[in-house]
Amino acid sequence: MSAPVRIIPLGGLGEVGKNMTVFERDGRLLLLDAGLSFPHSEMFGIDLVLPDFSYVAERADRLEAIVLTHGHEDHIGALPYLLREVGTTAEVWATRLTLGMVKSKLDEHGLLTHTDLVEIEPGNGTVEVGPFAAEFVRVTHSVPDAVAAVLHTDFGPIVHTGDFKLDETPVDGRVTDLARLSALGDQGVALLMADSTNAERPGHTPSERTVAASLRGCAAANKVASPSRSSAATRRSSASAEPRLVSALVEPNATTRLASTPEPSYHWANLSSGPQLKIASTRLGSSGMFCRSPCSQCRPGRSVCSPREIAVTRQPF
Repeated sequence: MSAPVRIIPLGGLGEVGKNMTVFERDGRLLLLDAGLSFPHSEMFGIDLVLPDFSYVAERADRLEAIVLTHGHEDHIGALPYLLREVGTTAEVWATRLTLGMVKSKLDEHGLLTHTDLVEIEPGNGTVEVGPFAAEFVRVTHSVPDAVAAVLHTDFGPIVHTGDFKLDETPVDGRVTDLARLSALGDQGVALLMADSTNAERPGHTPSERTVAASLRGCAAANKVASPSRSSAATRRSSASAEPRLVSALVEPNATTRLASTPEPSYHWANLSSGPQLKIASTRLGSSGMFCRSPCSQCRPGRSVCSPREIAVTRQPF
């Protein structure tokens, strides 16, 4: 007699976020996704909302694999908390991009060297993943390198689509493998577990390629006026060469301050939309990048500077 397959959703049903589902056979567990969600407005003092791990924690020695379908926080954000609380040594399976996102999280929590990461190669046939023979089918989504998971059982395939959108012109050129999904349908699927976010809304979601054009339009509408092309006054605190101005989107009646290294130069400029923008910045080396915060490695006068994220804070006048 074939062993039954138990499916226990721990989050993600009837809500956006906390995606986490247990697939169990012969007492052996595979966990699909490990997501979190963000607090609602009434959750004062709460930073993150995690699924209830207790079912997995009580069976930690039987958890053999964790599969991550893509790199969004509602599918990978809870992974370091799960690993730390459950104390599992299960393999973590994901595509190359998703693993890259996961590695930084695990490193931040001190878990990277203790976690066995396995790269998923979509379309490469069936592999043994925990208690199941599994295959991974490429799907398109708003983040690249997403996959659907197919778990082959004695009752037929269980197809979990992960999050997907039918984008015919994805930015990475990797479209959904409709041929393989069609073949699975012809073979017969025992259970389909499909993403249904916004499925009740009519219409079609535009391609991700449209996002870049929209961002360029927003940037153009909010571009900081160049001192050479406007009447905006420019003040400098030193006689050094003028630092490069940075385009920024700001809220009305707000001042945007870019975190800088010591001895910044201050510039006032008028935005096309009206409010004034005060930029505190120090140009670092030939790259013209701006440091996230002052540090001994990034001082004015350095010949090179590695790119760093720009930190932006908003303060009322």
